[in-house]
Formats: sequence, structure tokens, C-alpha cells
Amino acid sequence: MVLCVLAALPFPGGDFASPAAEPRELSALGSEPPVATVQAEDDEDAERWCPPPSPPRATGPVPRMWCAPGAAEAIAAFPACLAPEPPERGITFVSAPFGARIRSLRLRRSATVREAPYSGAAYLGNVAQDMRVTWKRAARGFDCPLWIEIEPMGWLCERHLEASRLPPRLLELPQLKDDAVVPGVYGKVTAAKAKAYQSVRDAWRRTHAKRLTGSVVVRQKREIQIGRRVFWQTQAGQLIEARRIRELEPSDFSGVDLREPGAASLPLGWAMGSGHGERPVAVTRTPGRCSAPVRWLAIREVVEVRGVSADGTQVRIGDDEWVFASELRVARASAVPPGIGEDERWVDIDLAQQVLVAYEGTRPVFATLVSTGGAHNPTPEGLYRIWVKLSETDMVGRMGRTPYRVERVPWTSFFFEDFGLHAAYWHDRFGEPRSNGCVNLTPSDAHTLYLWTRPEVPPGWSMVYSRPTIPGTPIRVRRSTPELESQAAEQNLPATDASAFTGRPSEVLACFDAEEAASGCWP
Repeated sequence: MVLCVLAALPFPGGDFASPAAEPRELSALGSEPPVATVQAEDDEDAERWCPPPSPPRATGPVPRMWCAPGAAEAIAAFPACLAPEPPERGITFVSAPFGARIRSLRLRRSATVREAPYSGAAYLGNVAQDMRVTWKRAARGFDCPLWIEIEPMGWLCERHLEASRLPPRLLELPQLKDDAVVPGVYGKVTAAKAKAYQSVRDAWRRTHAKRLTGSVVVRQKREIQIGRRVFWQTQAGQLIEARRIRELEPSDFSGVDLREPGAASLPLGWAMGSGHGERPVAVTRTPGRCSAPVRWLAIREVVEVRGVSADGTQVRIGDDEWVFASELRVARASAVPPGIGEDERWVDIDLAQQVLVAYEGTRPVFATLVSTGGAHNPTPEGLYRIWVKLSETDMVGRMGRTPYRVERVPWTSFFFEDFGLHAAYWHDRFGEPRSNGCVNLTPSDAHTLYLWTRPEVPPGWSMVYSRPTIPGTPIRVRRSTPELESQAAEQNLPATDASAFTGRPSEVLACFDAEEAASGCWP
């Protein structure tokens, strides 16, 4: 599906990780978990039953196995196995050697935060360059002169830090300017023979150019004039002529906050029209193809869903008001999947309707349109948990035979291998299958869900992993059927038979370097 997946992300030093066996569908809830997934009754059992970590490599850290805890086999996408044991050589905790005038510690570069003060400890995430953090205590170890425990969690090697007299500085990432919906200006390379230069000197001399192939989307770092030509400098540092780039306009659509006073309640629908949602939707007084329109719905106008016609082809949206079901995308209440806490946050994605509903227990709190994978690159159905979140990441892969590269995709949350929720600033076709397998969201909705889902990303952090103590938000991907949809609309019942859905556990080795992942290959 994609050019580069988690199975082939490099270790520091060049080695590659091999994943666990290819995930297999569980035949029923509570079935025997597949290879490398561990069935444990509690955290202590999880520790005892976890398979041993892979042996140390010549370079890079010792991998940490991930497995399923307790009765959550149907979710099974967050780590219950513990990190490798601390080294036999002792770790000595000491007072932090900073004077009274030191108020913070500045990150010299983006650095990996570890769960304990040694290089083989589990990754917690990444803190971005130039952020200024506060500290709790310090520890001396054999693999770093001094480890510093930072707020709110984790350890950093002091090599990446410098003392500062300035106050702490921790910003939400990525940063947005004014009322912008995305963190920058993006553009699609449109010229068939566009070239990228690595330096101003090369662009001036028109030498050492790299021809761009496939679909390339970039983010502008700055605009540079070289002679009579104007160039975009991309986030990757390349220089591409501005006339070869079409600036993109991200969608300004946003979903419905169901918690607001007077907000619509489920079931609700969005008018989508036909012809890729380009025409308004006709409202008729009676069901049937011969009824004359009495009014029109604007594209993506939100409406009530009160029932369906006897043949299921039309939907009643008001007193004596009907629209064709094919011209609506409908979000309906869904039963809570097994293994989810009473008040736990979780997300339900309906592939048939191309809608997403976020819940707190049984209470729906947010609903919106999405774009999932098409027939050739489907989004896998199942029950998962978010296992890593990134403020921004580059994405590369193939759509059929055409390679693509997309720079700096914001607000990304991976829930199953390299499938994730993320902003899509390059199209405005939400409500239709259009992605390469991921769940595309408008920038506004991706931002909302990135902040709402777990694990929380601390300010100043560009990446965070889920952990046994803070598991990621459950994500269910399913396909509603016309029969269930019709029955639900008529009887006001949930449109999902929860017992029909079993999770496909994500068997992932969390053994790649966080900084490599931040610039890795994702769908």
C-alpha cells in the first residue's frame, strides 16, 4: 500500500526493525490472540507473560515488544509489555547541578524523551528544538554523563540541553498564526518537468537539479528571488520555481460539536448532492421521484434525520420534507464496543457513510465528515487504539503506480500500523472515499480530535506514544449496512451490531528512533 511502513523504519546507525507476524483477524471476541500478542489478566500477568525483547543489535537500542493487556484483545493496540530491564550497572540519582539563576533548560535540538534514565528505556515521545523545559531531578548513568528528569514526564540526556535564565517556553505544536487553519502555506507541484535545487548557488547556475516525479506537495518555508526567478524554499530545504507550484486552499469545513447548547443531536445528516457534491440537494414534500422540489439544501448543510421511506431510498428531514438518501451522509448513534470504559473517549468511523462520531462513553460529543480509503486502498475495519501521535510528519507512498510525497501533514494519530487520522489540506472532498487508506479530516477537525484524543501531547512536544498507564483512544472502523441503517432510522436505534465487529490487533515493535519516525514514511 505504501512505499515505507513501520516494518522498515531505520534504527539510529542504519539497522532496520522487523515487525511481529502479520496481524490476523480475531475470529470472535475473546479468541486466542495471534502470534506475538499476549493474553494477560492484569499488568502483573502481562509482565510475566510478555515475550522477551529481541536481542541487542550491533547498533541502535534494544527493541521493546508491544502486546495486548487484560481482556482488551479486541483493541490490542497499546503496549502492556514492559521496557527492557535497567542495566546492571547502577544509576545514581543526584541533585540537578543548576544554580538559582537558571530558570529553564533549552533544547539544542529535537530530542527523544525516555521513560527511565538509560538509553534502552522506552520512548515516551519527542520535545521540539528551542523549547525550554523545567526539571525535577537528575541521574548519572553509564551511557550519558547526566540524565535530567523533566516536567511533565520522562528523561532527557543533558547533551541535548543547555541552561537558560529565560522562563520556560512550551508551545502547542504545530503553531498556528492568527486565524489560519493550517500551520503554513502549501502548494502542489504542477509542472511535469519541475526541478528542485539544493542551494541558491545551484538554482542560480541551473546545475545539480533533481527532477520531481509523481505527485509532490510541499510547504513553503520562505520565498526567495534569484535573478528574475522566484522560488519556494520548502521545509526540506529544496528550491522549486514558484511558477511550477499551485498554492493550495485548505478546506474550512468543520464538524458539529454536539455538546453546545442548541446543537443538533444524532441522527443527523449533511447534504452532499451529486456530481461530487457540486449541486444543491432538492427537498420534496412527498417521497418519490416525481415530486417537485419545495426548497434546496446547500452543500454540507446539516439536517435532522427523522426516518426513511418504505424502500429506504429517501430520508425524512422534517414535516413533509424528504431528500434522497444517496444525497445525504448520515451519522447515527452507535453501541459502545466491548472493552471500553464507562466514560472513556472513543471514536467511531462509518465507511459506508464516510462519517466520524466521537464519544465519551455512550454520549456522542462530536460528528463530522471524513474521507477514507477507496476500493484499491481500503481503510481496514476493526477496533484499535491510537499508539502514537505526531504534530507533523511527511508522508510518502504510491497511489497505484504513481508515487507521492506530501510534506508536513499536521495533527496525525496512528491507530493501526501506518493507518491514522490526519489533516488533509490538499482536497475538499470530505464525505467521499479518497485517501490512500488513512482517515482524512479537514484541518479544523484534525486539530480538534488531536487535542481531544489520548494520549495527550504536552505543549512543546512534537510526538507522544501511548503507554500502559495512558492507553490511546480506541478507534473503531466499521461499515454500516443498508438494513441496519433503515431499521435504526425507523426505530431510532443504534445502527451498529457491536458483536459483529472484532478487532485486528496491531503487532508493532516500538523499537525505532522517535526522530526517525518524525521524518519517516507514512500513508
